[in-house]
Amino acid sequence: MKKLLSTILSAILVVSMTVASASALTVNEIKGADRYETSAKIADKQNYTTAILVNSTKSIADGLSASALAGAANAPILLVNQNSIPSAVELRLECTNKIYLIGSEGAISKNIEDRLKKSGFIVSRIGGSDRYETSVNVANEVKRVKGGASETFIVNGVKGEADAMSISSVAARDSAPVILTDGKTISSNAKKIVNGIPNRYAIGLQGVMSETLVESLGATRIGGNDRYLTNKKIINTFYRNVSSYHLSKSEQLVDALSASPMTKYAPIVLVNKNSDKSVLKGATTMTALGGIDKATIENCKKAAQ
Repeated sequence: MKKLLSTILSAILVVSMTVASASALTVNEIKGADRYETSAKIADKQNYTTAILVNSTKSIADGLSASALAGAANAPILLVNQNSIPSAVELRLECTNKIYLIGSEGAISKNIEDRLKKSGFIVSRIGGSDRYETSVNVANEVKRVKGGASETFIVNGVKGEADAMSISSVAARDSAPVILTDGKTISSNAKKIVNGIPNRYAIGLQGVMSETLVESLGATRIGGNDRYLTNKKIINTFYRNVSSYHLSKSEQLVDALSASPMTKYAPIVLVNKNSDKSVLKGATTMTALGGIDKATIENCKKAAQ
């Protein structure tokens, strides 16, 4: 009888612990009607007087390097079109006095720049002849604003967008420059920046970042067989004992781009319905960005238990 009672009590305790564990998990969502409003709602979670504008349709590659500047300048990343600023984004500029435009006039027009200046904003455009030069110029601005960095991240600006998004939380947290390359070569100006920073990380396996390039930079490689494993390795390397995460759709990376300044201490996890979500085990808070389907959210909840 005592043995039976003990077994029943143990079962009740297990059920209670499971319920408590499940109830301890908080799942939030930040979602707008479109990518622009989502970026605006993400900005609402931050206190800022400087903003960074990126054209996510034409120049998401330019935006990849903006996460470090967002951290250095304590600025949200807001999404715009080439020739217009969506009303939801325009509203979030009212509390700013300085605005960075990332990319050339082909990404954000001169008309937008002139209009912002006439409205009284201090406007600074950071661009280049291509995405690689833009990343170098952004890195130089990060150094001007924040001073020397202790680490830098070298990514593939063509095939490594997901990897760059995975590292964006760390780049924002540490104001660590993100240098774009083609995965095989690096410009002399970019190499000068990298060589001036003690801790260098190349993001992605050999198919994304060549061994020759990684060795020439004295970088430590962080990569997995797919974007999910790379994402997991980045989190395990740079985040210890975290229990709060941001969830972003793995195939639509624009929400992760907007979120990077907000995710400094609660990293971005790239997810889809069938992705490896083991990094979420023990999570107490998860914030879904941009409207993630219910099935994926449920799988994330299960992974957290």
